[in-house]
Amino acid sequence: MHEVVSFALIRSFHPNERHNASHKTVVLADALSPHVRCGRTLRIVARHAQRSLADIIQLIIDRNVRWVGRLPKLKGIEAIVLKLDEVKALARGPAVDGLPAVPASRVVQITAPVLREIARRGIIKTIQVVDPVNRCPRILFPLAELERFGAEYISLYNLSVGRSTIAVRKELAAQGIKPAEGLSGLDATFYKRSDLNL
Repeated sequence: MHEVVSFALIRSFHPNERHNASHKTVVLADALSPHVRCGRTLRIVARHAQRSLADIIQLIIDRNVRWVGRLPKLKGIEAIVLKLDEVKALARGPAVDGLPAVPASRVVQITAPVLREIARRGIIKTIQVVDPVNRCPRILFPLAELERFGAEYISLYNLSVGRSTIAVRKELAAQGIKPAEGLSGLDATFYKRSDLNL
């Protein structure tokens, strides 16, 4: 049998030792064939779940993973195998109607730094959730807020597709249409759709 005792160490132990190992938390499953198809190695699982090795091992230590196996011919963390679907579900956590900054920025077609600054100004509301693996807070952008912002504002860049942004801005200024208040000073210029009759 083996037991995880740290982020990077698996130690062999005799079953009779278990009462002396109360500070250790996870006993791995029985040995598996190297050709087992129900499990994937720790590194593969971490890559596909888009998590660090430390995050995945923490799931094991916290007893959140229901199935853990080991490959008898390997040592250390290379011996650990997990069910990829189970770990991916745990890494995602409960369904939340929101996106992190980078994918959220693609929804509204602006850059992530600009989106974060807009949120900091309170123009787009965000929600804070606890990461299901490392327990750190995460800021998410609700889809409804992204849709509201996209329906109310448009960037000069997106407005000028196929044309010069300078030329479009001059045309709008000549019509008395100014950039949206509250969104000045960003690395992008925005207009209210209502001012443009869009």
